[in-house]
Amino acid sequence: MSAMRLRVQLAEAWDSIRLNVAANEPISAVKMRALDSLDPEADAPDAYVMTYRGEEILDESARLADVPVVTGSTLLIARRRRRPVR
Repeated sequence: MSAMRLRVQLAEAWDSIRLNVAANEPISAVKMRALDSLDPEADAPDAYVMTYRGEEILDESARLADVPVVTGSTLLIARRRRRPVR
């Protein structure tokens, strides 16, 4: 198990965090950690998508090494459905 340093950005918050994670950690766990840190009052995690290099990661049960995410990568979290501006 090797450690990786990632940057995870929440689009709606215009903020990001750095996480030290294991390569065998599931994408869903990384998403939960990032949402807990960036927006503790966020909707259900299913209301958000995680993307890597512009493509949605469809299988969030996959490990980081399976995607394959490398050390220093940025993962973006955004709402699945855009909210209307009022």
